[in-house]
Amino acid sequence: MDIVTDVAVIVGLVRDVLLLFLLAAALIMFLILIRKVIGLINAASRMAQKAEEMIDLVSEKVVQPATSNPRGLRMLGRSIGFVAGMAGGRKRKGDKDDGK
Repeated sequence: MDIVTDVAVIVGLVRDVLLLFLLAAALIMFLILIRKVIGLINAASRMAQKAEEMIDLVSEKVVQPATSNPRGLRMLGRSIGFVAGMAGGRKRKGDKDDGK
């Protein structure tokens, strides 16, 4: 009976050592994964900051001058409406497809 007990103790020790190695490997992999995720978050944060700077620049250079000149903005709107009307091909009275 003494041999069975010794084998059980040895198997238990080997199991515990393997479990510790697996837990250590899992912890290392988790830390590596966390490090990669933090790098991605930092890159996304930098990209958002640059996009915000670009939007501020566009707002400063384009939107503010356009809103400060209402006559020019009105002329631009009419021009866009004219071009859109030409491209849209509206139907008028008396056209063949209209039937009136």
